[in-house]
Formats: sequence, C-alpha cells, structure tokens
Amino acid sequence: MEEFVISPPATILWAAGAVLVVAVVGIAFTKGSFVRKGIRIAIVLLVLAVLLAFVYRPVTIRVDADGLSISGAGGAELPWSQVTSAVYVRDLRSSSFRPTVRTRGFALGEYRAGRFLLSNGEPAQVFMEQSRQAVVVRTAEIVYLLGPHDVAGLARAIDTYRVY
Repeated sequence: MEEFVISPPATILWAAGAVLVVAVVGIAFTKGSFVRKGIRIAIVLLVLAVLLAFVYRPVTIRVDADGLSISGAGGAELPWSQVTSAVYVRDLRSSSFRPTVRTRGFALGEYRAGRFLLSNGEPAQVFMEQSRQAVVVRTAEIVYLLGPHDVAGLARAIDTYRVY
C-alpha cells in the first residue's frame, strides 16, 4: 500500500488568522460590555472553526491491490474493477484534462479540490496541489483528476497494483 497526501495551502490558515485579528480588534473597539464582546469573539471563533473544518482538510490517496481509496471531502472508494483507465498526464496545462470551471469546489493558487469541468467539457472530481501533472482516473460514472506533489510516484503505484 502506498499513500499520497494532498494538503491545503497554508494561505488558508493565514487568511483565517487575519480575519480573526481584524474581528477581535473591531470587536474590542466597539461599545458594549465585556460579556457581549466575549460572545461576539466566541461567535467569530466558531464560524472560523466551522469554515476551516470544511475547507482545510487534507486528502489522502491510498493505492493497494484492492484499488484506489480517496479520503477527505468528496472522497471515494474505487476498486480496480470500476477503473476503466488511469493515465499519467505529464503536461496538464496543455491537455484536454485541464480543470477550467469550478462547479462545486475550492481553488486557491494551484490547489484544487471538488467538482470541476475539464477543458474537454467533462465533469471531474479534482484533488490537486499542483497543476503541472496529474493522473486521470476514469470510471463509468466520473473522471478523477489526482495531482499530489509526487504524481510520478502515484502513477507508478497505480501501474504496480492495477491488474489489466
């Protein structure tokens, strides 16, 4: 079994920290009792925690003799019998598998997670932390676009474990 982790960018944490600082400073300079200010700060903390729980989740891709297992938001269990093809795309930016339109997901810089339309018009479940290369896993229902830092390692693992 081999594992590949796709981590969300640290920019998300920096942005959440900046929002927290601005909110705390803004609440501190408003009129009102300390209890009301404390409740407002607690609400801001709760909202940020809930947002981070949905957005800042790493995705783990496991490859073994049984198939692919993608854990995280929008994950899936893909036994090899459901995988119709798995292709290593070395130049994703000029291929027909480039994610173009976000339909239900999150994108920041090169990081992508969620549902996207590809440049060929197909819907895909995308898990990427870089946009240069990817492994395109096709099933009868949907296309999965997987782009961890070690894409070549993921492609080798799929070739090792997948029986044709």
